[in-house]
Amino acid sequence: MSRHFRIDDVLNDDELREFEQLAAERATTLDALHVWLRSRGKKISRGATYNWRREFRRRAADPIRRMRAELHLWVDRLSDEQLAEACATRGLNGHFAAVIQG
Repeated sequence: MSRHFRIDDVLNDDELREFEQLAAERATTLDALHVWLRSRGKKISRGATYNWRREFRRRAADPIRRMRAELHLWVDRLSDEQLAEACATRGLNGHFAAVIQG
């Protein structure tokens, strides 16, 4: 199961995508990530930034976790009605919960 971090709460979707892209670059230092957050007015500690980056890299290293995380992002963007329709039309009702829950 993936941990939840404050960074995920304080960044909007566009900021989080940009932050993840920056974090995915191996040359990006912890200090650079922390400065990026602070420059946008986010009051996140360096330690919290470190913990987020460690989990981000752990998830990125595991293709199954990465696919599950991408699926979660996709599902989060759907309304309940859209999700129900997508599952019903694609015959995913029984399988969808198993994929999401791991």
